[in-house]
Amino acid sequence: MLSHKEPNTILSVDDSPDKAEIIALILQEAGYRVLSATSGQEGLEIAQREIPDLIISDVTMPKMDGFEFCRLIRADDRLRGIPIMLNTAIRKDTESLARGLAAGADDYLEAPFDPGRLAAKVARLIERKRTDEPLAVLASIVENSEEAIIGKLLDGTVTSWNFGAERIYGYKAEEVLGRSIYDLIIPPDRREEMQGILNGIGRGVRVNRFETRRVRKDGNLIDVSVSIAPIKDSHGRLTGASSIARDITEALSAEAERRRLIKELQDALAEVKTLHGILPICMHCKKIRDEEGAWKQLELYIRDHTHAEFSHGICGPCTEKMYPEIYEKIQRRKA
Repeated sequence: MLSHKEPNTILSVDDSPDKAEIIALILQEAGYRVLSATSGQEGLEIAQREIPDLIISDVTMPKMDGFEFCRLIRADDRLRGIPIMLNTAIRKDTESLARGLAAGADDYLEAPFDPGRLAAKVARLIERKRTDEPLAVLASIVENSEEAIIGKLLDGTVTSWNFGAERIYGYKAEEVLGRSIYDLIIPPDRREEMQGILNGIGRGVRVNRFETRRVRKDGNLIDVSVSIAPIKDSHGRLTGASSIARDITEALSAEAERRRLIKELQDALAEVKTLHGILPICMHCKKIRDEEGAWKQLELYIRDHTHAEFSHGICGPCTEKMYPEIYEKIQRRKA
């Protein structure tokens, strides 16, 4: 069974019923689904509800003209990607054409409305939207990436600078575009490294992830992991290089701290002395025979073979045996 493809939806905004009907008939015969609005406000409400594939709007309308309507569409995050074609009944209206393009219109249609020309313009705009959408999505991903994505010419001139680059390096895009990357984020001792990489890019060499250092706007050095690739135009000609960098300063610091703690633990374990095996001990005096055959008091042997120290005291039974009179006094006090 063949799948049925839904027709593209076009919103026509025009306060003239006759002209609106003509446009609707032309587009319906071309296979489009047409929604109609008689004012800019109504058109805005329909656009927000239906999200059409294309909008055609009259220039001259009461209360909200086509220019204001176009600006409001472009200000709405959900609608700003919809192609807009403005139309006017005035022939060779260059002033309206300039104002419309400045307001964000994609195309302009003058009277009289030739059905073939109108349908061709609509088809072209819808096709352009379809082919541009993947690029727009990709551009949005690049722009909002947490990693610093920078485009540059092979001489180091910055051509693009995304949000991640602003966050990591501290510069706004308007501060760096057209300037040399060497004057911005490359430390003096890393300039030869960068020049060698760009020379390699010029020969078609792609540089995979490597760790290096960069300098922020505030002068602080940071550790980054960077990959650099050639940028080519639609004809395959090399035009520059793109770099993707991730700030690894905290990660390297955490790794260094982890290694320090491990070393301290290993050093501490190396110092630990343990007693193991069978120890020869005198059954009467309780002295222990050491490795050299000498008999040592128990506490001295343990002290020499561990980190333990002894604090000598006297237990109750020994006090009673060795000092009976003192022991009795202690017991009477307790009673």
